Amino acid sequence: MNRRARNVLLFVALSGAGVNCFASQCPVDPRPLPQQLAGLPQSYSVFVGRALQAKPLSKWLHETEFAVAKSWRGVRSPRITVRSDLSVLGPVFEAGQDYLVFAYRISSSHSWLEAVGCATTSRLSEAGPWLTVLGKPRYVPPGRVESAPK
Repeated sequence: MNRRARNVLLFVALSGAGVNCFASQCPVDPRPLPQQLAGLPQSYSVFVGRALQAKPLSKWLHETEFAVAKSWRGVRSPRITVRSDLSVLGPVFEAGQDYLVFAYRISSSHSWLEAVGCATTSRLSEAGPWLTVLGKPRYVPPGRVESAPK
C-alpha cells in the first residue's frame, strides 16, 4: 500500500473515532525550538498571515489565500497562496483566522507554497514560543505598523 493510501485510510479511521489525526500522527521533535528552526531546509518559507479564503480544489487538496502580516523567510509580498495536501496530513486553514505558516515552494514554476503535514504551522494564538525564537521579521508589507529591519 502506498503512503497516500495508507494516510487516507488512517485519516478516515481516526476521524471516525473522533481523534485529531493531524496532531496525533506527528512525531514530537524533542530538540529546543532554535535547533528545530536551524534544521529547517532553506527552501522553507515562514510567515504570519490571515487566511482570507480557503477552498477545496479536490477532496484532499485545499488552497488558501493569505494576507501576509510579516515574514521571516521566503515571502516578500502582501498576499500568498498556500496549498495543503490532506492525504499527507497537511493543515486545514479556516478563513478569518491568523496563522504562523511554515511552507515550501514545490517548484520555481509554481506561484503557491505547499504547507507540510507535521510541520510547525499553527494558529497564531498558539505560536508564542516560535515567535520569540524567530525574532524580528525580515519583511512587513507596506502600511503595517511593525517595521522590517534594514
